[in-house]
Amino acid sequence: MKTKFRDLVIIISILVIGITGFFMFRNAFSQAKYGSAIVYYDGQIVAIVDFNTKKVTPTQQSDTTLYPQLDEENNTITVLGAPQDGERYEVVIEYNYENQTMQVISETSPNKDCFKQGISNSFPINCLPNRVEIIFKDASGNTIHDGTI
Repeated sequence: MKTKFRDLVIIISILVIGITGFFMFRNAFSQAKYGSAIVYYDGQIVAIVDFNTKKVTPTQQSDTTLYPQLDEENNTITVLGAPQDGERYEVVIEYNYENQTMQVISETSPNKDCFKQGISNSFPINCLPNRVEIIFKDASGNTIHDGTI
C-alpha cells in the first residue's frame, strides 16, 4: 500500500511542476516587448516596422523602383519576391502595432508557402521561394530568435 501512495505522490508532484513550468514559460514570452520587425528581401532590408513609435520606414528594393509599397491605412507592406519560373510575385505583409505582430496575409506565388506560417510576434517568418524574411528585434536592437528552435 505504501508503494502505491508514494507513486501517486510522485506523479502528482511531476504534474504540478510541469503545469507550473508551462505557465511560467508561456507568460515570459507573452509579456516580452519587441522594439521592431525588420523585413528583408534577398538579405537586404526593405522595411523596418517600429512598434514603439508606430512607424514604418520603407527602403527601396535594389532591383525595382516600385517596391516595397506601403499602405498605412491597411497596415500592410507589399514586397516583390524573387523570380520563380520566370515570374515575380508580390508578398503582402500585415503588421499590428498593438499586438506587435507580423503576418504574410497574401501572396501571388503558386505554393502559398509564406501565407501558411501565420501570425508571429517573435519567431522569424521565412518565405524561402520569394526570399522574403521577417526578423524581430528587441528594444536594444538584438535579434529575438535566429530561426533555430
